[in-house]
Amino acid sequence: GRSIDNVILPKWAKNPKDFVSINRAALESEYVSCHINDWIDLIFGYKQRGKEAEKADNIFQLTTYDDFEYEGFNDTKKLNYLLGIIELGQTPRKLFSEEHPKKKIPAIKMLSTPPEFLKMKIQRIKDENEQKLKILQNLEKEKESEKETLEEYCNSILQEKKDSLEQVKEVMQRKEAEWGSELDKIKGNNAKLKGAFEEYDRKKNEYYKELIEGWEKNHNYNLEKRFTNREELFAYVKTLEIEINKYKLQEKEFEDIIESMQKQISKYQKEDNQNVKEINRLQNKLDFAAEFED
Repeated sequence: GRSIDNVILPKWAKNPKDFVSINRAALESEYVSCHINDWIDLIFGYKQRGKEAEKADNIFQLTTYDDFEYEGFNDTKKLNYLLGIIELGQTPRKLFSEEHPKKKIPAIKMLSTPPEFLKMKIQRIKDENEQKLKILQNLEKEKESEKETLEEYCNSILQEKKDSLEQVKEVMQRKEAEWGSELDKIKGNNAKLKGAFEEYDRKKNEYYKELIEGWEKNHNYNLEKRFTNREELFAYVKTLEIEINKYKLQEKEFEDIIESMQKQISKYQKEDNQNVKEINRLQNKLDFAAEFED
């Protein structure tokens, strides 16, 4: 076995002195005095052995009774028997063969005066109930406080969301107005560029038509009759080359203008796509805020 030093007190005892006082009060109480005869019957009386012991579930190991015969055992068995007695203890000797009489206590006193240990226990239960009630009340107050705090927090969050929704609506309206005017401007510029392209194509076709007609009108004859010598023919060819180069330069300028216009159109189209994407993004945000508000 192992040695026992400090003992853990039960919860109903505040300190060692309280533990001893409560046990003393219990042992000296009227209740114990009225029922101590039952304990005597189990330990020293007629309920220690036999059928009455079986009925009272008071049967012990056979070797623990004081009249157990072990003299015929060898040394090893005797040693085991004695070790068992040391380990388990020995049943006291039976002293009474009949039911032990109860202690005579006045009935009025038994009914009017509760046992001291019961008074202490009842008072302790009352104190514990009061403490539990106070704890419960504090928990209820904390619960109400947390509920109010949570409601205030939720209301503040909801108000922030509403304010944010109003700001989003205002920004959306302002952006729609700005982008609407910008889109109208871009559409107007696109219409102007389209008209400029059409005018350019028309003038270009007219110019080429006039050029071809003038060429056919001025040069539709026999060159051999017009030029008397070879030098005049070469000079005329040189003049034609100069005019052709001039027309090529003009055509190059027109092509540069067209390329510049196309770049500008691409730029406007890119900005237009970005504006459309921004409108869609804000519209999605507005829809999400409206769903959250609902």
